[in-house]
Amino acid sequence: MNIVVFINPQQEINEYWNAVITNMSEDDKAGIEFALQLKEKNGGNVTAVAIGTEEADLALREAFAMGVDHAALLQDDDPSTEMTEKIEAALVRVGGDVFVSGRQDDEMKRVAERLGTAQSVCTELELENFSGQNRAFVYVTASVYPPRHMNVGGIFSAYKREIEVLPALEKVAAI
Repeated sequence: MNIVVFINPQQEINEYWNAVITNMSEDDKAGIEFALQLKEKNGGNVTAVAIGTEEADLALREAFAMGVDHAALLQDDDPSTEMTEKIEAALVRVGGDVFVSGRQDDEMKRVAERLGTAQSVCTELELENFSGQNRAFVYVTASVYPPRHMNVGGIFSAYKREIEVLPALEKVAAI
């Protein structure tokens, strides 16, 4: 089973360090937690996918430190392209049986519809019954799946791992 988690890197200003820091939301971390638990139950691989510039690299490194197997970054900052199209292109390029997101908004619902997948808001009980046999798009929140903490070894190894850089949107469509 190939489980793909879409993460949406957030930028915040850290006044103490006087710098902009990029990280994941708690719901994105919950999405990774759900994917890792699903992998532990059914086997397979977990891939984290983000869209952005090099700043998104930090969020993907955090995903590696949490335990994902692969990471991919779609470097596409073209403002003329709708975000729904970018997310769909990234998910299609990576491929997957189960798509997971910590976001449950209209944009993600349109992505799921465009992918032609069933949509589900996952509760703790549903993980026990979730087989992933049918292609699905699952929404997860931090209140239901509190994320695991990163360990020191995972953090160090995260910076040695390779992040796949996906081609820009117009090149993805031609593949």
